[in-house]
Amino acid sequence: MLRSPMPFFFAIASLVLTPVLAQAAIVTIDGAPVTGVIVHDGHILVPFRVPMESLGATVDWSDATQTGTATVSGAELVRATVGQQTAYIDSNPKTLTVAPVLVNHLEYVPVEMLPEISSAKLDLSSDGTTATITDFDLAGVHAAGGAGGVDPQGKLLYLWVWLLPISAVLCAIAFFATGAKRTAPAR
Repeated sequence: MLRSPMPFFFAIASLVLTPVLAQAAIVTIDGAPVTGVIVHDGHILVPFRVPMESLGATVDWSDATQTGTATVSGAELVRATVGQQTAYIDSNPKTLTVAPVLVNHLEYVPVEMLPEISSAKLDLSSDGTTATITDFDLAGVHAAGGAGGVDPQGKLLYLWVWLLPISAVLCAIAFFATGAKRTAPAR
């Protein structure tokens, strides 16, 4: 009796990938949780779009240069490029603690960059898994009418962390419950 290897593949994939994806931190901006936060090389990273839109900025992405640019009322607020440790805040170069990365088509930037943009206060926990940002605002920026920090792609990443192991278990149950069989051709 030959069995399909696919349920086992999904089960192994869920065991291997879930700890990598689940290595997330908790970030709040003025009391609101940020979705899709990750830890990369020991640094907390947030999706670029979420905090920028919460400030009322418009965010543009260039595939050609792998650069995210946030503008407010037509003026460039911040520009960050994947793989480059220098970001530009109000057109001034700022060296980041770690270069932005691209994960599942989202640009992630170090949480330490946010206070540089808005003069906010950043508190990091001693174990490096929790960041609290307060007073994240710019005078007159909210009048530009941002999206309020909504990031559906970040929520999808969060859902992926939970759905992968569940789907692997369901595949294994379905496989064993149906008694799937393959028979060898008669000789």
